[in-house]
Amino acid sequence: MTASPLISVIVPVYNCAATLGRCVDSLLRQDYENFELLLVDDGSTDGSVSTLRRFFDRRIRLLAKENGGPASARNFGLDHCSPESELVCFVDSDDYVDRDYLGSLLAVGGDLAVTALVHHYPDGRMETQRLCDTEFTSFSDNREFLQALAGGAFNPPVGKLYSMKLIREARLRFPEIRLLEDVSFNFRYLEGCRSVRMADKATYHYVHRQGSETSRADMEAVDNYESFHRYLRSRFDAALGRDVDRFVYPQYMALILRFLRSSDTGKARGTLRREMVCRSFAAHRSSSAGEWLVKTLIRLRLFSLAMRLI
Repeated sequence: MTASPLISVIVPVYNCAATLGRCVDSLLRQDYENFELLLVDDGSTDGSVSTLRRFFDRRIRLLAKENGGPASARNFGLDHCSPESELVCFVDSDDYVDRDYLGSLLAVGGDLAVTALVHHYPDGRMETQRLCDTEFTSFSDNREFLQALAGGAFNPPVGKLYSMKLIREARLRFPEIRLLEDVSFNFRYLEGCRSVRMADKATYHYVHRQGSETSRADMEAVDNYESFHRYLRSRFDAALGRDVDRFVYPQYMALILRFLRSSDTGKARGTLRREMVCRSFAAHRSSSAGEWLVKTLIRLRLFSLAMRLI
């Protein structure tokens, strides 16, 4: 790797006129300058691309495709990265980054660099993720590694810097499914990694939108989580089976709560009958009496009581 490697930054663009300017502006202000910015117009219809007219920068490359969703857009970006590109990162058009974002990621090193996120919620709340400054060189048999991922640091493709060499060698792409395409990509990327380094420096601002894909729930989502759960079970050492079950538990719980908030108790009950969901609930260790009580009420199908406590 050269002293100043070329980084490809891929940003899917889909009906984001209100936020795209802020996102692009934050990237063009980076202290680290050797990057290309691939803006993938994923069939936007709200004039998002027109907001880019005020930006005149040789690093910007605008790509257009029919609407296919985030996974399709990221894959299209990967297909069009410069041959000289050595590293790649993904940024969502709703989000923005600090001036030292790329430089900080590069300084972390490793085959995969992971940095903390600042979460911005629709109600105005902000929450800064906490990570341990550490390096992992073994994964499938490493309980500490799996525990380090439990806070969601590994789930999205943002806040990470990937090796283009590893992606090209494995011909790796995001599976084009509606949910879990990002975390599935990350774990498959992990199969070719020699080291994962984490840094507790939050320079990426993750903006949550009401009604985004990650806030939706249906039985297709449950199927996707079960398939992913089985994949993790096959990838990690059998002795870490219960740790895998605990890792997936928050996702199942979040889906059940979304069903309950939409008054769909039938789907909540159906989810709780699934074999893999039962495994996760049995393995999960509650961190407080309140959490234990909510989990117990939900397991007993006493949904109205559980919702009063949340």
